[in-house]
Amino acid sequence: MQVGLITFDRNATEQVAPTQDRYQVRAGLARAQLGPGTAIGEAVFLGLQAVAAATSGAAQGPAAGRKVLLSDGGKNGGRTTLEAATATAARAARIPVSTSAFRTPDGTVTIGGQTIPVPADYGALRALANDSGGRPLRRREPGPATQRLP
Repeated sequence: MQVGLITFDRNATEQVAPTQDRYQVRAGLARAQLGPGTAIGEAVFLGLQAVAAATSGAAQGPAAGRKVLLSDGGKNGGRTTLEAATATAARAARIPVSTSAFRTPDGTVTIGGQTIPVPADYGALRALANDSGGRPLRRREPGPATQRLP
């Protein structure tokens, strides 16, 4: 199975193209930086493009990929809303998007010395997962996501 990494703040960036090299993904996660904004729709669309590029020429069948979106806040940047357009594009590409939030409703981040509230929009994340054929996920244990990367 190939795994890629897209990070996002007010923009989305493909840090690691889909690969079987888990070290590259772990290293990409370690380099991730906090930034202003949460462009969830941008991240989903960029992920769909990455899966399409990685699977071009593959036989048609069940979903060619699966996305897991990990967010620390609610959508407040990017070109589209989280709702219909994003889920519709994922569903049309047969790529389910499962979602998980890293922060509590009272979560904050500190960027440049400024504390910014980043409440997770659990309802929107759940809707994106359900509408795209994915699953809303719950983090059960603390610690970096890289500890659970296969």
